[in-house]
Amino acid sequence: MNSRFFLSIIVTSFLAFFGGWLLFGIVFADYYMSQASEVSKVLMKNPPEMWAIAIGNIAWVLLITCVLQKVGSLTFTKGFLTSLWISFLVMLMFDISIYAFWNIYKIEFLFVDIIVCSAFWGIMGGIAAIILGSGKKIPYK
Repeated sequence: MNSRFFLSIIVTSFLAFFGGWLLFGIVFADYYMSQASEVSKVLMKNPPEMWAIAIGNIAWVLLITCVLQKVGSLTFTKGFLTSLWISFLVMLMFDISIYAFWNIYKIEFLFVDIIVCSAFWGIMGGIAAIILGSGKKIPYK
């Protein structure tokens, strides 16, 4: 681990927190609420625990950054694609499992949530990869 690794985690965590607020808290807020069951609306915290969101984002960024560094995805495109696939698989597992056990949201919501979250974390992975790869000389072909 080097300074770029820690810088990547700090910057990407910051962007994920505020990007998530913008995407999920503003852009898709009405859609997400319209897909939630009445029971889940009663159980939701309002406002949510910001410290928990921050820690969750840091953990996710740490996972993605470790994988990107391990596999050598040090460009935006490679970081985006690697993070997109990891996020897709994790969100698929998570959303399908939640749907299987809880009456929280409609099945149609699964597809939108998986796509939106995968794309969001793909972008975050691309940003993390750019920071990880900064300072590297790109060989000319």
